[in-house]
Amino acid sequence: MNPWGIERFWDNKWSRTSAVVLFLVAVLLVVLTLDRDDRPLTIAVKRGVEGVALRHIARNFSQEFHVAVNIIDLPYDDLFEEEERQLSGRRSASVPQFDVIMVDDPWLYRLATDPDPKKACPRLENLNDLMLPHEGDFFESTRHASQFRASTNECSGYLAVPFVANSQLFAYRTADIKEHGLPRTWDDVRSIAKAVEAKHEIGYVARIGPGNSIVTDFMPILWAYDSDSFPEYPGQGPPLKHPEAAFATLKTLVAERKNLGTASFDDFDVSAYLQSGRASMGVVWTAWAMMLALTDESTAAARRKVALADGTGGGDTAQGKLKYLGIPRGPGSTAEPELGVWLLAIPSQSKHNKLARKFIEFATDMIEESKPNRQAILAAHYGTPPPRQSALRQLEGEEIFKGLVPAIEDSLKNSRLRPRTACWREIESQLGTFLEQLTEDRLNESQIAEHANRQLEPLFTEEGCRSILRPPER
Repeated sequence: MNPWGIERFWDNKWSRTSAVVLFLVAVLLVVLTLDRDDRPLTIAVKRGVEGVALRHIARNFSQEFHVAVNIIDLPYDDLFEEEERQLSGRRSASVPQFDVIMVDDPWLYRLATDPDPKKACPRLENLNDLMLPHEGDFFESTRHASQFRASTNECSGYLAVPFVANSQLFAYRTADIKEHGLPRTWDDVRSIAKAVEAKHEIGYVARIGPGNSIVTDFMPILWAYDSDSFPEYPGQGPPLKHPEAAFATLKTLVAERKNLGTASFDDFDVSAYLQSGRASMGVVWTAWAMMLALTDESTAAARRKVALADGTGGGDTAQGKLKYLGIPRGPGSTAEPELGVWLLAIPSQSKHNKLARKFIEFATDMIEESKPNRQAILAAHYGTPPPRQSALRQLEGEEIFKGLVPAIEDSLKNSRLRPRTACWREIESQLGTFLEQLTEDRLNESQIAEHANRQLEPLFTEEGCRSILRPPER
């Protein structure tokens, strides 16, 4: 006897089917609960002007797709070190696993290359499927910055998508140099700087802090005098070919500025000195130039408002504004600004691969929508120069960027990548040390060239790079 009617229930075909379905659903729910990762999409962002827009875009993504997003913003060196730790499987306990990372383009080969020679393929996701349908719209220089070339074709391709199209411009204040003419060559810069500093003002301002700062500001001077130095893909011979004239130019500009008691500047100081009128000329990144344009416009608008209120009139402020040229030439026609593209990449160990791809598509306007380049235009108003030609053309119609867009386009078309090597940070660190010794008069130009080549050449060979990346033998 069956008081609960179980046999009768089981004899019913539909009841049996329902029971099986319910059982399978229950099992699936258990599996999903065990495997579910409740943590948000975590994005590593560079602290500073280059990362401001990405934080706003991440907030928009979170709202539009109802996704939790966690932003970890770190200073330049800390960002690289934490990204390398995570890709090497040595994540800090206090920092969550990154799903999307901002990558400065010279880091790409270091972060992608596994120290284990048996693991040929990169530690970053291949993003060919995202880039290939849109690559024609990216500036060639920015597109090239996101490509990885490995010994095997299956490991090569786009490992990142360009987000910030940073390249260098030469900034100057019209009021300070109008009697001297435009500085088209580095000899012009030296001459004008000397005349300006005779009035006890700073003529040329540059970063001379260790490592990345001093090297970055030196590279366009080096390439103007010695375009064969630090080739993109290093070959045989010394990395520095004939750098003495470039060394002398840097030393002169820095020495003159030191006489005014201003020995060192960082990123913020350079832009602040130029904007405030305490310096007349300097090399700036396009991201800085856009931020300065936005700040100048806000300041000018406030002044116009006050002027209208008190009846004094707006006045002509054009003489006080910063203007921009291409990088000055050397003795010949060479003028090559440095390229510094910030990229978006996905670590191979990300647990949110599909969501990370969707975020990159959203952030770089690869999702079809009624407003083209919506995120790029938003980003531009936070100081992010777009890597796509169509987005830059859209900015031409905005008064705030008038005159700046052509300079940015020209810079992107003529800019030059730093060497594609996993050892660039070691090279940059050592070169920075030598440049500091030069500016402090501890070694002359010929000694610097000799010592630098002796130390740097091994780092430009494939064997040298591998010896750094490979764990030490026990």
